[in-house]
This record gives sequence, C-alpha cells and structure tokens, in this order.
Amino acid sequence: MINQSKMSSDSEVDFPNLNKDNLTDEKFMDSDLDEDLSESDEVESFTPSAEEWRPVDDHDCGPRPVLFTAHPGPNHAPAPDAKPLDYVNLFLTDDIVNLVVNETNKYARQFIEDNHENHAKISCRQVDTYLK
Repeated sequence: MINQSKMSSDSEVDFPNLNKDNLTDEKFMDSDLDEDLSESDEVESFTPSAEEWRPVDDHDCGPRPVLFTAHPGPNHAPAPDAKPLDYVNLFLTDDIVNLVVNETNKYARQFIEDNHENHAKISCRQVDTYLK
C-alpha cells in the first residue's frame, strides 16, 4: 500500500529501492535490444521470403499507382433547371421522412399523455408539403 503522506503534489509514487544513478538509457536500451534480437531470430525462421525487409534504393519505385477509370463528378446530379427541393430529395429518402413522421407522432403522443392536450397525428404527405 502506498503511503499517502510521502506522495508529492504531482501524485508521483516514490520507490525507495530505486537508484536513479543506475538507470541510464544506454543500459536500458541494451537489455531491450538483446531481448528483441533473440525474439526476432525466432520470428525470421517463420517469415516467408516475399515479406523480408530489404534496403530502399533508387530502383525501389514503391507501389504502382491505381488507374482511376470512373468519370469524376456527381453521379446523380439533378437537371440544370432543378428546384431546391430536388436537391433536398437527394438526401431525404422515404425512410427518413417516415422516421420523422413516426418520431413526431411518438413525441406528440408522449406530450399529450403528460399534458392532457389534444393533437392530430401527422402524415408523410403533410411533412412532404411542409418541405415544399
């Protein structure tokens, strides 16, 4: 258990048996390097030759570029004389309008139950008329 009275204001934990003079980056890195080398020797025996690392030189061109064959630009653009609603309809599908109708009616039903007021249900046609 950590003694709370020995903790600094930065909430650092003191390690009494740790000698900071013995912790040098060089010693720490050398020990890790030895472990990494022994592990990599084991891994290399299972690595296929096609996946081996090789030096990068002037002959290494990198991956071939992908040939783009599609026609750039919008694929489903409205006609040049389109109205703003035609653009809205590109995004508002029947499913989204139905969702708006259902959620609006659900909210109205909950509101009426809480406040005891009358409210008429809306329809998809009313939402569509509202958007126009």
